[in-house]
Amino acid sequence: MLDLPKICYTVSRITMSSPDFPMPTALSTVTLLVCTKGKCAKNRSEKTCQRLRELVDERGLDDVIEVKKCGCLGYCKDGPNVMIEETGKVLTDIAPKKAGRVIEKILSKMG
Repeated sequence: MLDLPKICYTVSRITMSSPDFPMPTALSTVTLLVCTKGKCAKNRSEKTCQRLRELVDERGLDDVIEVKKCGCLGYCKDGPNVMIEETGKVLTDIAPKKAGRVIEKILSKMG
């Protein structure tokens, strides 16, 4: 059985267009948790997870960004959902075609 991380803190929802993208610049590594359950799974979250991993590999960012599967993050109707673990913020509606924007936003905030 797949061991998924448990989410033990309150999360808040943001969108890709939020002006305050939740990335503290002091971080040197980031973990992205991709919900692969329920409605997120029906909305192709496995493909989102796969695409995020491909982008990380293609850009040689394995030591900077880690992508993991996880259980429900809430906001099910707005999935696929991706949490930036270090901030507890959930990005909603992250279809595979939006994965590149997530990576770019993270990198721009990390400096």
